Amino acid sequence: MRIDAMQSSQWFYKLAYWTGLKPWEWAAAQEAERISALFDREQSGRQRPYGRALDVGCGTGIQAVELARRGWDVTGIELERKALREARRRADLAGVQVRFLHADVTEIGKAGMGDGFSFVLDIGVFHGFGDEQRTRMGKAVTSATLPGASMLMLAWAPARRPSFLPRGADSPSILAAFPGWMITDQDDLPGAALPIPMRNARPSFYRLKRSE
Repeated sequence: MRIDAMQSSQWFYKLAYWTGLKPWEWAAAQEAERISALFDREQSGRQRPYGRALDVGCGTGIQAVELARRGWDVTGIELERKALREARRRADLAGVQVRFLHADVTEIGKAGMGDGFSFVLDIGVFHGFGDEQRTRMGKAVTSATLPGASMLMLAWAPARRPSFLPRGADSPSILAAFPGWMITDQDDLPGAALPIPMRNARPSFYRLKRSE
């Protein structure tokens, strides 16, 4: 039986959440100042409330809660139910409102969350998908966003890796899945704090803008 990239990724995250080994959350904590600066840039020129934000693959809600605290109307989607339970607890403890939904990012139109999003956050989802899933994600995200919307995507550089690790993505592969969007910024993270087995990831934040 052939296991596609999406299935492999789902198994990896399910195991990670159940064992408590979540290196991406550890890395996000180490890079909190950089992420905060990127959020500051996103809010520059906007008036609070900033609009609707969509956190795809929100995990335990670290960034979704932060965006809500900053004044965004946030929806987080996640496939792993254990992560969603933790995310809801995190929002309750922080005293903010976030709509968390159990949904597949490639089929978010079925989640009943509506559209009109002006900001999308992807911390390491797209770069783990195969080509078909990437195309579906691009169409789904585009249909959920407003013209002129922006997206912040964290992706590792492409490389040969074990099947359970993200394959990575670069500018051409991102734009191929998101026609009608352009990359306005690429912020490389050469000193990103990642566990030793992932030190060759060479992660970057890509900022995309949907055409008006």
